[in-house]
Amino acid sequence: MKTSDFSKWSKGVGGYTLPAPDPVIPSENPADGEVRDLGKRLAAPENCVCGGRLWIGGDFPPGHPDFGKVVMCACEKARQEKNTRQLRWNDSGILNYVKEGTLISQSFSSYSDEANPDCVQGKRYAISWSQDNPDAKPWLVLQGKPGIGKTHLAIAATAAAIGAGQQAVFVTATEFASRARREARDGTLDTYLTFLKNAECLILDDLGREYKTDFSIDVVFEVLDFRYFNWKRTLTTTNHTMEELATIFGEPMRSRLMDTNRSRFANMTGKDIRRFGA
Repeated sequence: MKTSDFSKWSKGVGGYTLPAPDPVIPSENPADGEVRDLGKRLAAPENCVCGGRLWIGGDFPPGHPDFGKVVMCACEKARQEKNTRQLRWNDSGILNYVKEGTLISQSFSSYSDEANPDCVQGKRYAISWSQDNPDAKPWLVLQGKPGIGKTHLAIAATAAAIGAGQQAVFVTATEFASRARREARDGTLDTYLTFLKNAECLILDDLGREYKTDFSIDVVFEVLDFRYFNWKRTLTTTNHTMEELATIFGEPMRSRLMDTNRSRFANMTGKDIRRFGA
């Protein structure tokens, strides 16, 4: 198998990197024809060739560099990828707030730049953050008064991140506080907080709302503090000014949200598009 062919195969399968084998030397042994054929199939398994076995390989003779190795067939890879995508949607929490069939109404393309032109920068930041672009910083804060489309962009960013193959978790401040209390009563709070801490992308909507107790304040700070020090991608929206958030959570929270080394901040201004139907 040529090295170039093997590189093509490894990229096509994704995640399976094996050393390129030496070329199979033809001989008079009829089995060698099967070996060479299998080598060609391994080079780019774009179609099902496993005959229902789900994995291919294991037909190389002893002494061959690929003896005993198997790789996932295209059919099994497609099945697992489909299951993985569904799991990402289920774990994201976004379907608790938006029906899957109506996500198009909460997409980036459906966000009206004309309704609030001063919010376009926030939209651009959200698009860049959701795609994990090299110029995007791990934290993004969308701040502004209610009704200008911050939650719209947060939902769009969640869906876009999942569509790009990333794990993204969307939770509102109200649900965060309520569930944290339930998990604490059930003795499973640590598990829930660990899930939020380690999510590839966390979208926390309406930061500063419903945090009336020391417990609620402590758990949200614990999650965001962990993500801050570990450079975890985090998008937050808030109706509060940074001064108001400092009053609620303390100065360290404001400092983290405004850290220009790892956070972008978009102050979104404009009219209430929900009120005027824009």
